[in-house]
Amino acid sequence: MDSTYAAHILPPLVVLGLGIGLVMAPAMSLATSGVAAHDAGVASAAVNAMQQIGGSIGTALLNTLAASAATGYLAGRNPADPAVRGQALLESYSTAYWWSAGFFAAGLLISVLLYRRGVPAQDENAAPTFHMWQHRTTFRRATVRRWSAQFVRRAGSSGCSAGGPATAVRTG
Repeated sequence: MDSTYAAHILPPLVVLGLGIGLVMAPAMSLATSGVAAHDAGVASAAVNAMQQIGGSIGTALLNTLAASAATGYLAGRNPADPAVRGQALLESYSTAYWWSAGFFAAGLLISVLLYRRGVPAQDENAAPTFHMWQHRTTFRRATVRRWSAQFVRRAGSSGCSAGGPATAVRTG
């Protein structure tokens, strides 16, 4: 029951972080692929809501399984003994991790069976898709144009040129 952070905690956290980082974007893309452009917001919200609900239910289920494993281990043993309590804790973690691995394996199997292979068919008569990055770019361009127009109007009314500060030129 002696462990160090660098040897026992950090490696699984790094693997978990990399795995989640590599899985979440493709999972969201796959979950919303094939959805009509006018339903994209609703589909994305439904996926996010299901992720939140699934996480809550999964946490509650794994907590129940872990608590049951610890209680089962403590039955007939002395719960006042720190070694027994520590072993019960390890038993609960082990049970939760094995159930988690089983759920992930079942999810992998379902994903492999339901995954649509090949290039998605494009409806040539459908309206063009407007992605979020296009919206941000369009918004930025419109904002820059508006600010530029305001600057030119202000500069013109204050005697400044649009190219820089006002300079007085005397002739004669």
